[in-house]
Amino acid sequence: MADSLRRLETEPFDVLLLACRLGEGSALTLLERLRAAPAPPPVVLLAAIADEATAVQGLRLGAYDYLVTRRGYLTRLPLTLEAALAHRRLQAEREKLAAQVAEGARLHAQALQTEKLAALGQVIARLAHELSNPLVAILGTAELLRRSPLAAETLERVNRITQQAERMARLVRNLLSFTRQRPPHRRQPLSLNRLLEETLELEAFELQRSQVAVVRKLDPDLPETLADPDQLQQVFTNLVRNAAQAMRGAHGHGTLTVATRYDEPAGQVVAEIADDGPGIAPEHLPRIFDPFFTNKPEGEGTGLGLAIARGILEAHGGRIGVESRPGEGATFTVELAVLVERRRRARPEDEGPAIRGKTVLVVEHDAGTAALLGELLGVDGHRVERVASGGEALQRLLTGSYDVIVSDFRLPDREGIRLYRELDALNPSIADRLIFLIEEPVSPEARTFLDRTRTVGLVKPFTLAELQRAIRHVLLA
Repeated sequence: MADSLRRLETEPFDVLLLACRLGEGSALTLLERLRAAPAPPPVVLLAAIADEATAVQGLRLGAYDYLVTRRGYLTRLPLTLEAALAHRRLQAEREKLAAQVAEGARLHAQALQTEKLAALGQVIARLAHELSNPLVAILGTAELLRRSPLAAETLERVNRITQQAERMARLVRNLLSFTRQRPPHRRQPLSLNRLLEETLELEAFELQRSQVAVVRKLDPDLPETLADPDQLQQVFTNLVRNAAQAMRGAHGHGTLTVATRYDEPAGQVVAEIADDGPGIAPEHLPRIFDPFFTNKPEGEGTGLGLAIARGILEAHGGRIGVESRPGEGATFTVELAVLVERRRRARPEDEGPAIRGKTVLVVEHDAGTAALLGELLGVDGHRVERVASGGEALQRLLTGSYDVIVSDFRLPDREGIRLYRELDALNPSIADRLIFLIEEPVSPEARTFLDRTRTVGLVKPFTLAELQRAIRHVLLA
């Protein structure tokens, strides 16, 4: 029987004729072993004497037919073999059809998912548009208040307003990064160890409430990586919260292990978030990063957290993976490239005090935003003139001179690309001193234009410090 099994594993057979009595064991034992093999050939049992019990048991174990080798059985054998081969062909067609049906169902589900994402993207884009100017107003007004003489208690309240407004802005940007494949907003050299510590500090209350103990295994010599800290923190926050919720739901407490290491051969820094919760069911593992997939109770999860995390990491050129067994917890692994290049020396336009006393033309159709820009620019002593359209701006430039133009990218009478071309035709030097205020999502055409012309694009909402850096850049670059 051992020899038969070896041959069946290495050689293809269309049909197997199996004698009920074998030298090393029964045919039924071999049949039972064959059941575990992928796509075994149809089996015809051959018996010297009729044995109803053996025939029934053999058929239950998967034999196609049963023949008694008495006089005349050879006349039945060709028909039996032909029927067995036809059965195998039919089985292959069934499997092929089942695979096609499964693929059709997968494509249908994928199409539905794409429609959901498109609808979600439209909602988020609209939300981002509606929130951008109010957030500019909130952040800008808070900045102006901080520069006024305030009592300590009032200043603390203003700082809280700023922190929550910045948090809302990050949330909108991260959702846009998922729905529109937005690239990382601001990459910078950073330490994963420090980012993980900050994430654990932010989630300290949730971890304590879930009675989760944290074990740190952070490599003290971990190299830096180049990444957007806000987006990466969202990834780790999601992983820590998921682990805490899983452990609390499974047994009311748990241990979270946060580890980092340097994979020198791969040139990567690696972070691992491991829990001792219930683990992930094997059938769920292939779908765990799919949008809208969740194994949480209804109402407790959107199914977007891990999908967003994967999108963020892929935009950074990294990856996320998971290993899990039911009852043994789950370990999520994040891999990012090491920052190998030396930090470039700061350019004059990147650092230094704010430039003061310039003449700035503000082109903004939203009256509230235009007024706030005037106040923010006034902090540095700039002389500000305001217009509400691109046409008015061009008229002003025919009679006046300006050091910098700060313009909304989407004006009532023209898009930013057209305004830039008209300014470039009128006076190329002023086109080089144009700062666009842009709202996400930016169209592919607009993003290509900004990259090609190296025009400064200031993403709403922005801070006074970002506006000051943008002015330094266009005046000193």
